[in-house]
Amino acid sequence: MPSTARFEFHQVAGRDGASGGAALSWADNRLLAALLSPEDAAALSERPTYLSHGERLWEAGTALTHVYFPIRGVVSLGYAGESGDTAHLAFVGWEGVVGVEAFLGAEKTNYRALVQIPGAAYRLGLSALWRRLVQGNKPPDALLKYALALMREISRSSLCNLRHSVEQRLCRSLLQAVDRAASSTLPMTQDEVASLVGARRQGVSEAEQKLRDLGLIASGRGSITVLDRAGLIAHACECYEASKVGSDGVPRSLVPKRRLFAR
Repeated sequence: MPSTARFEFHQVAGRDGASGGAALSWADNRLLAALLSPEDAAALSERPTYLSHGERLWEAGTALTHVYFPIRGVVSLGYAGESGDTAHLAFVGWEGVVGVEAFLGAEKTNYRALVQIPGAAYRLGLSALWRRLVQGNKPPDALLKYALALMREISRSSLCNLRHSVEQRLCRSLLQAVDRAASSTLPMTQDEVASLVGARRQGVSEAEQKLRDLGLIASGRGSITVLDRAGLIAHACECYEASKVGSDGVPRSLVPKRRLFAR
């Protein structure tokens, strides 16, 4: 098996329109690339698993036996209340891992993990991964920094939902999603958008219309396309920029460096 564990995307694509042909690698996940040497990655002998739109990776209370390192697509972390209402907490893409709390001692999840943008991820068992990553019962610094960044992002998201307008929160959510996606077109229903921004459908519909009138987005049935990224940044709250820069460099692990389309 090659040390970079590469294979073709068409082996996992096809059910939700994800395009094939591009070779994927464990190194396509920024955090995983920082954690594993090529030899360690090859020894795990894993191939990416397909992530379909709307797939629930787990619900709150699920036993943590494995984690997901996305290399394509975007996963939304959210809290589901007893009433059935959900609150979006953070996105995870190719910059991080779904289930980082497992390395901090958690045995069960405390949130729902839902695939927002279809793609692929490395689904790695904790026992094998732990043996290769952890020395002296201490997780690597990269994992600890990512966990800190994610906690800050969740706290910021909660405050944002209280302080900022639906329009500002919509801009922030769309920007954070396209920063992690492989396309400026996002498969999102209005119900999903309402859950992401923590607002009612009517408020989301009005905010979308404003952005369409400004030429910042276009929307179709079950999708939103970002037309003017710079315009969205101008209309977003400061939470988007804060999640990019953070303090002491730690939150930068949450922000992809790749720019997939021009501002």
